[in-house]
Amino acid sequence: MSRTHHPKRRFPRGLSLESRRGPRTELFLFFLAFFGGLLVGALYAAANGKGSFPYEILLSQLSLVPKSSLLTLFRSRLLLALVTIGYLFIAGSSLWGRTLIPAVPFFLGLSQGVIVTFLLLGQGFHAIGFILLAVVLPKSLSMVALALLSRVAAARSDALKGASREGGEGAGVLFLLFSLSYLFLLFLEQLLLKCSIGLLL
Repeated sequence: MSRTHHPKRRFPRGLSLESRRGPRTELFLFFLAFFGGLLVGALYAAANGKGSFPYEILLSQLSLVPKSSLLTLFRSRLLLALVTIGYLFIAGSSLWGRTLIPAVPFFLGLSQGVIVTFLLLGQGFHAIGFILLAVVLPKSLSMVALALLSRVAAARSDALKGASREGGEGAGVLFLLFSLSYLFLLFLEQLLLKCSIGLLL
């Protein structure tokens, strides 16, 4: 009997398992990092409790919201947003982009875990309305924009390794559009914060 020899299946050079992730897998990893940060932030806030220094800082910042204009609130968050966009741009320009990108959803989740837990510890169920309108709703929208930004950054990083064809000139345009969308959602977040602060204070 003759044996049929099947040639070994080879993938294009530079194509790694990491670069073969589908959109669903990338989205899953993004939210996994976010919820990991959310858990760490909640545990940190619960361990410190009311009366801690971070808790007092949060209350101090919230007390300034009614006295501040919408533009002032937006400018106070703009620098951090630009740093986040710049970080993703650098990650997309690096061969190690996929390793760097998960830090963004992790720290986003970390901050939200701290804020929500402190509000629940300090205000109880009275803070639920504020949390839903000023935290959950705008942050959910911002997370979508950041997830899209992260995906484009990952594609640009893969293109540098020759493992993807999605990181061409079109990726730069998408990155700019998603960045502007993220900044617009940040403005919307401050608007919701300004309008709903009365539910808390």
